[in-house]
Amino acid sequence: MTSRDGTVIGYRQAGRGLGVIVLHGGMQTAQNFMMLAGALADSFTVYVPDRRERGLSGPPGDHYGLGAECEDVAALAQVTGARSLFGLSLGAIIALQAALVLPMIRRVAVYEPPLSVNHSTPTHGVSRYDREVAQGKLDSAEAQDLPCLKQRHPNSGLRQRRDCALIFAGGRSRKVRGSYDPGLACDDLLAGRVRGCLGRPPG
Repeated sequence: MTSRDGTVIGYRQAGRGLGVIVLHGGMQTAQNFMMLAGALADSFTVYVPDRRERGLSGPPGDHYGLGAECEDVAALAQVTGARSLFGLSLGAIIALQAALVLPMIRRVAVYEPPLSVNHSTPTHGVSRYDREVAQGKLDSAEAQDLPCLKQRHPNSGLRQRRDCALIFAGGRSRKVRGSYDPGLACDDLLAGRVRGCLGRPPG
């Protein structure tokens, strides 16, 4: 499949039923979500794209950003007819933004979106970080132990979209044998919840 700017976006497909696009996080590829896709395959046709510069997809391009990621979602939704999104971590941010700007998206479920809700993530040090980046002091900026990075909240406008259901599928991962395994955390804990969330009509 080709996105608006000509970038090839590869994706994997599993199952039959209502179409859902599953968006992986920053340090993942589509392959990380194939077990989850299999767990959802009895209820959904699951489309799992490789985000840019990963797996089957092309380079990020000259104008890479959240807008390009949303264009990729739009292209895949156009090709497949899928109108539901599930996203993990950065994929959750992309899903939320896509729901804001793409009218065809009708249902969104997200897991662990990296957002500070009601000041749940301390922001001390962000001003210094921004200042040092602006001054070109990258080593000093990166050396800071920041509990967060400054983020816009892309879900803030979703309350205006009454035709789009938004579900926070969860907020805590589990540790497996001492290390975080996003595959196991999502496959076992989320398949039933995602099925229930995205299977209901919006509104």
